[in-house]
Amino acid sequence: MRYRGRIGGQALSELIQEADMIAVPAHAHDPHARLTPGAVCWSLFEGARNPYVILITIYIFMPYVAQTVVGNPVRGQELISRWSQYSGWAVMATAPFLGASIDKLGRRKIWLALVVAAMVPLIGALWFTKADHSGLSVTQTLAIAAIVGVLFSYSEVLHNSLLVRAAGLSAAHKASGLALALGNGFALAALGFTAWAFALPGLPQTANWLWIPKAPLFGLDRALHQPERVVALMAAGIFALGPCRCFCSRPMRRRRVRRCSRLCAAARPIFGAWCGPSGAIATPPSSWPRGCSTSMA
Repeated sequence: MRYRGRIGGQALSELIQEADMIAVPAHAHDPHARLTPGAVCWSLFEGARNPYVILITIYIFMPYVAQTVVGNPVRGQELISRWSQYSGWAVMATAPFLGASIDKLGRRKIWLALVVAAMVPLIGALWFTKADHSGLSVTQTLAIAAIVGVLFSYSEVLHNSLLVRAAGLSAAHKASGLALALGNGFALAALGFTAWAFALPGLPQTANWLWIPKAPLFGLDRALHQPERVVALMAAGIFALGPCRCFCSRPMRRRRVRRCSRLCAAARPIFGAWCGPSGAIATPPSSWPRGCSTSMA
């Protein structure tokens, strides 16, 4: 559906070049715009993705790797930081090309689903990181975490590019706010459940607490550090189930664009039209396909 509104004498599609490809009419000045089912699905995806950061990267799994698997918290943190740096370099080198070429990749949900399908088994494989090194080695664990970090950034680029299509211009801020709230809510709920079900049960200090189980749920063995490792399965499960509604929702209509020379077209807005002779941001030539330079990550 093409929206033909104008703002300040300019067509809306000239200001935001994805506006004429969205499935939701872009009423830019409607203060009472409501969230569509597509916008809610977009927000739910963010909620399903954030528990990985809380459970794996920050609070439980990586501290377990540094302190128990490596055996030296300082050395462990050094190794984790080094592999995170490798992941950041990979994102720095590749994500701009993905962002610049995203309008030419075809159906974005398919690419997003492929990224999720690659991330889920990698996250779940972290369960095999054992303290006695009988499973994954430290190098293998950190390499998997680095790959997941790169794919996580790719999912951000692809997911964010769908915001205007899913919610429309008038409700984009509401969908973004809901996504932030759901992300924090899901992460807090996952962390709280982990503490109640796995971390606190079985400790001498909590023996008299009536509101928690007497032992970790599902028969997890604290001596094998299974309560720390199970968060990998939790994060993978949440990330696998959360986006299902997003992928199963009615496809968002989009304008067809030519798919030839995608990689070459990706490099052109980065090294050519984005910077003028003086280094300032330049306007894309009118001969380019509309939307080819608006999704820069």
